[in-house]
Parts: sequence; structure tokens; C-alpha cells
Amino acid sequence: MNTSKFGASVCLAALFTAPAAFADVTAQEVWANWKSQMAMYGTDMITFGAETMSGNTLTIESTTYDADQDGITIKAEMGPIILTENGDGTVSVKIPEQYQMSMGNSENFAENHATISIAVANFDMVASGTADAINYDVSADSYLLELAEAFDGGKPVPIEANLKLNGLSGVYSVLTGDLQTIGYDLSATSMDVYFDLNEEFEKMNLSGQTTGMSLASTMIVPTDLDQKSPETMFIDGAEMSFDYTAGPSTYIISVTDSSGTINMASATESGHLSFGLDKDAMTFAALSTGLKFQAMGGQVPLPLDITASEYGVSFEMPLAKTEDPAPFAAGITLTDLGLNDMLWMMADPQGILPHDPITFQVAVTGAAKLFFDVMDPKQAAALEQTDVPGELHSLTLQNLKLAIAGAEITGTGDFTFDNTDLQTYGGFPRPEGSLSLVGKGINGLLDKVEQMGLPVGDQIMTARMMLGMFTQSTGEDQIETTIDMNAQGNVMLNGQRIK
Repeated sequence: MNTSKFGASVCLAALFTAPAAFADVTAQEVWANWKSQMAMYGTDMITFGAETMSGNTLTIESTTYDADQDGITIKAEMGPIILTENGDGTVSVKIPEQYQMSMGNSENFAENHATISIAVANFDMVASGTADAINYDVSADSYLLELAEAFDGGKPVPIEANLKLNGLSGVYSVLTGDLQTIGYDLSATSMDVYFDLNEEFEKMNLSGQTTGMSLASTMIVPTDLDQKSPETMFIDGAEMSFDYTAGPSTYIISVTDSSGTINMASATESGHLSFGLDKDAMTFAALSTGLKFQAMGGQVPLPLDITASEYGVSFEMPLAKTEDPAPFAAGITLTDLGLNDMLWMMADPQGILPHDPITFQVAVTGAAKLFFDVMDPKQAAALEQTDVPGELHSLTLQNLKLAIAGAEITGTGDFTFDNTDLQTYGGFPRPEGSLSLVGKGINGLLDKVEQMGLPVGDQIMTARMMLGMFTQSTGEDQIETTIDMNAQGNVMLNGQRIK
């Protein structure tokens, strides 16, 4: 079976674990819209019970999902679903307060499967709009996913797990046309997580909470999505994006194995995660602030106590062939990483080095042209066979900072590349621009490393020689170096030509 098709099946199954439905100005239009949504993922996996219209209320007795692909079976049953016309152009949607979904091995499902129970408290959904543009106002006191049972080889697995969202509210929308746009703007006051595995030789317990959560998401899908070729969906106009934020979170973890028990605790002040994908580009960004992490026991030789002001990663990359260079970017940040003294002692038992917080930041931007549309499966073979898939046109070092043990290196740079000149640098497009680096406290750090008595005397001497050759002093234990590359192919180091 096609794994991409099964991926669509999982997406459809997710509808059984999310408090979402489809609605329109009348109950019958609501239900017709829902069934058209299901048809996008294949009509052979889902069946509906009897439909009964009584007055202003449409009742669907049950909705059953049964997929068997690639050796995995997913089963779920929800019902009844009740759609009530409110007489003001809106429709109220009521779903069961509790239902279940199971997933397991197709060949021996009874002996190898897990069942999740879904429970919704005080769920409320009201739909408004027109048949082609529907908004759903959604709220619930809580939404609970709980592992009801798990079997492995016919034996029950001693595991408890649940995830509970509290104070849910927001809007879910569907805009229908040649392209269908599905949007979420949801929030939750908190999320509680619990996991407990209690096997004979392995135990694990996790509990925690995240507060102040919000999610804004948009998905655009072709209405006539080709089920046999889902890989073409982005070339056909599909897009997706989401933006997730969270407030303070705290988690406690305990793991026991043959080495003993390790206890860990982590906390963050905030978190942010965003993602975007279409046929032209992909973007990603993740950032957390106020990290605190502690661990001790088990294979950890000494207690760990780690903090950081912020840590994250981001990138932007083009995916399509363009006439003009398209932007790209990448960045990593780790700010004020603090380590406890016992951890520092492993590298510095005499306490010679400054135990200042460590910072590493790098951010680059640029522009490049691709020769292929990466998301087009028809061009995949040509892309794999080419040695150079595109051209680099510019590269800018927006920021570089490394601070550790009292020393610091910072830098910026900006280059353009001439792709018509591949001779000057042996097949690489000729760069033109400048790179500047500044170092502070480098010699002081080398002095302290020598005081530590490590067998690195030759390396320290080599490092000092290199600093003397390629840098110039601009202050007390401060050095700078500048590399310039010009249009004639010359390379200048601190004003002196070296090429």
C-alpha cells in the first residue's frame, strides 16, 4: 500500500480525536459539507449510520472509521452526532461526550493494539455563515485523551497515559472553492500530561503542565485532491502553516532501569513554534525562554543544574525555480547557558576558568536560485542526478557571537557571488565582500588553559602564532581581523594582499 495514502488515513482518523465538526446554515447542508470533507480522504474507510430529520434537528446515528493499510488497522466509532438549526441562520453541533479509537497490528489486532478514550466536557459548537464559508465557534471545559488499554503479544502493558486540555475556546473555519481553506484559531488555558510505565525491568513516570497555549493554523488543499498521487498536492496549490505559543511549563520525569533511577525536572517560561510550507518555500522557527533543567541519579555521575535565557533554531529555504534569486536564512541561538559548579569541575577541577554563562548565536541570510521545483515529483529524478541544483547569489553573516570562559568572538560579513566567473576559485562562483571578526579575552583564556596543566602546550603555542599572523591588536586583550575579497579575485587580510 501507498504510505502517503495511509498518512491521509491518519489525518482523517485525527478527526475522531479533535473537537471539530462541519456546519452550514441548515442542518442538511452541514451534513452534506461534512461528507464532502470525508470524501477528500477516501470514502471506503468511513461509514455513517441512519440519518433522521425531525423538525429542526438532524441526527446521524453513528460514524465509523475503519482503515486497514500497510499492516496497521485503525478503528473508531463516534455517534450519535446531532445538528440543530437555531432559527437564526446558525447550527449547533453536538457530539458524544465520550468515544474511543483503537490502533494495532492488522494480522493479530486483538493481541497487539492500543485503545484511546476521548472525553469532552461541556462541548459547545455553533456554526454560522454560508455553504461556501463556514465559521465554527468552539468551546469546552476540557478535552481528555486517555489510554484505555494496550496489549503487546496478547499481554496487557502496565501503562497509564493521558493528556488533558483545559479551557478550550476559539474559531474553526472552512472556505470551499477550487481550493479548500481550513483555519484554526484556538486557545487553551492549560494542558496536563501524565505518563506511567511500570514494567518489571523498566519504569518511567512523567507528569507536567503547560499553560497559556494558543494555535493559529491554516491549511489549503485542492478540493479535487488526487488520492492516488497525494505527492502532487503542493504543486496543485496546497499550503500549510501554523503558529503555536505557550506560557510557563513544568515537567517532572523519573526513569528506572538496570543502572538505577534518574530523576529530572524541567521548566520554561515561554515557547514558540511556527512552520510554513508551500510549493515555493519552507519556513521553521522554534524558541524557548527561561529554561531550567535538573537531573541526578542513574547513569548521571553528578547532579546537573542547567539554565538558559533562550534557545532556538530557525530557517527559511526556497523550494521553487524562480527568475530572480529567492531569500534563504538560518539561525541558532543559545543565550546565557549556565552550568552548575559541579559540572564545571569535570573540565576545570581547579576552578581556574571563569564560570560565566555561555552564549552561542549565529544568523545568516542570503539569496539563491534553484534550477528545479523541489516539490514537483516530475522533476525529482532530474534533481537527484544534478551535481549543482542552483546558484548562490549572496550570503550575509548577520550576527556571530561565541562567549565562553571569559572570552568572546563576534563577527559580521556580507558577500555577493558572481556565477559567471567559475574560474577564479576553481569552479566556485567568485565572491566579493568583507568579513570582520573581533575577539576579546582570547589570550587571557589561553593563559588560563596553560595554568590548568593540561598537555596542550604545543597547541597553545600554535594558537598564539596563528593569532599573531592573522589578527591585529586593537586594545587590551582585544584582536580584530578583516578579510576583503574584491572583483579582481584578490583576497586582502587586514589590508594586506594574500591572494
